[in-house]
Amino acid sequence: MFSVLTCGVLVAMVLNVLGTHGAQTIERTRAHIAADAAALAAVSLGEEGAAHLATANGADLISFRRLGPLLQSVEVWVQYGRQRAMSYASEGAIAP
Repeated sequence: MFSVLTCGVLVAMVLNVLGTHGAQTIERTRAHIAADAAALAAVSLGEEGAAHLATANGADLISFRRLGPLLQSVEVWVQYGRQRAMSYASEGAIAP
């Protein structure tokens, strides 16, 4: 009887850990998706476009800055739940 109870508790603990890890992975993935969308929008639409796309993806824009000699690239940071993610984007194609 004791071993059946022990196995049940052990299975419950493993499922709890897997569920928590899965939820964190999903949240991290959604943060990266929101950051990528915000960075791509920011190239054409600026900070306002980045904020709009971040919000549309359930995240908050927490940082925006233009980069490069002609300010043609952007870096954005977003927060989705407890996860933060960063993404870069730039105008035009990147040469190989």
